[in-house]
Amino acid sequence: MSSGPFIGEDAPVRLPPGEAARLDMAVRGLKPVERRILILSRLQAKSHAEIARELGMAEDEVRLLLVRVLLALARPGGASE
Repeated sequence: MSSGPFIGEDAPVRLPPGEAARLDMAVRGLKPVERRILILSRLQAKSHAEIARELGMAEDEVRLLLVRVLLALARPGGASE
């Protein structure tokens, strides 16, 4: 995989001061299945189909939950809102 500025690539992600703590709190605020989907998708680079098989869910449900999680994490208050 080539190195670059995006998560899932070889380059490290550098967050502004305080942002790492905000992200950590937001991820901790996720439901366990949401956290698992996020980890499998973004950190382990698994496809929606692979995640669905692993978690025993429909692929469309995985896709929908992942979108909701990413939108929640993008909000200023993170997943707690």
